[in-house]
Amino acid sequence: MQKSAINNSAFSIETTENGVKVSFILPEKDYSDAEYLSEYEIKQRTYNLLAAFAPMLIESLGRRMEACKTKLFKNIASAASVHDGYAILYKHGNRLESFNLPSFNAMERGVNMLKDGMWDDFLRDAPVIDQTIKALMNDPQEFQTHQDMGGFAYSQLVSMLTEVHLFHE
Repeated sequence: MQKSAINNSAFSIETTENGVKVSFILPEKDYSDAEYLSEYEIKQRTYNLLAAFAPMLIESLGRRMEACKTKLFKNIASAASVHDGYAILYKHGNRLESFNLPSFNAMERGVNMLKDGMWDDFLRDAPVIDQTIKALMNDPQEFQTHQDMGGFAYSQLVSMLTEVHLFHE
């Protein structure tokens, strides 16, 4: 059993024959007077978060779109359309790669939704969320500043996007 020194709490991880057991003790607090955000307030907070990061997301998606086009054009001599134009396969070095048209279209939709402040549409479009996460992850190092914006932490943006991705209806 391992004990964690984090906050001197009793946190342990134990391997058992049935799996891994994680346990910890939470302090007791009285939350009876706590104010919880309403569904409307949560939605507005999410919209404000998107609005704060929209310029950065637009730029990131734009760089990703440009990188995809550039890579395709550099390797156009080996390109072939497959699945009725759904994708374009091409050779890049020793690898077979693809330019996926629905993914590219999702990036374009995402940019337009962010520019137009269409927050609900953006959040409901699973391919747009996926491509936005991919754009952030593949941004060149000099653009990965992870800076806070509009009173929100960059980590809040990432959490919101991944939660929308994971729990998309």
